Amino acid sequence: MTILTLSEKQLAQEIIEAGYENAAQSFSSVAQQQVVIETSGITISTFTEEDFSVKDAGKLTLITTEIIGDAQGKSFLLLTESECQAMFATCLPEGGSPEERQLMEEAILKELDNIISAAVITEFSNVLDVSIYGDVPNLTEGSAEEVQLSILSEFTDLADDDICLFANTRFSFEQNTTLQPRFFWKFHQNLVDRIKGQASVLGQ
Repeated sequence: MTILTLSEKQLAQEIIEAGYENAAQSFSSVAQQQVVIETSGITISTFTEEDFSVKDAGKLTLITTEIIGDAQGKSFLLLTESECQAMFATCLPEGGSPEERQLMEEAILKELDNIISAAVITEFSNVLDVSIYGDVPNLTEGSAEEVQLSILSEFTDLADDDICLFANTRFSFEQNTTLQPRFFWKFHQNLVDRIKGQASVLGQ
């Protein structure tokens, strides 16, 4: 599998961090409080099942967004049940029937993913001069075993020139709520080639 050089990895990290900064501003409006989204580092990895092992207990929520257009990829946001509950308590009003509540909860999680993935994808589009955008987010819930199988099925078909990118992510809300969901990406060769090409141009 292709591994990015130091300069290529640095470019990818700068793009993602700029996307997170824009996403934080947008999500602050949704949450009605200041939100900071940070990444403590990016890991470019070959595929191993251990990287995608899910050790959390209880119900997990996986939200995926397809990158479509002139280059392809996919983003994955994985939240534990406690992280989801903290998000609901922070961003949603109390009350409503169980049916209404479920719809609101699904909507806020999709909105979170949509804001972050769209901001990062837009940043990649602008910096790499490529026409790409995010499709409608897809939300699935299940046990750790079910979610892990779903994730593995997405990565077992990686080609040699595709990459897995893991961004250690931290969401800090003004009202003392901190979340650390798992956010990772699958980039196909055409998007990887764009990263390499732009890093080469910037390095000249």
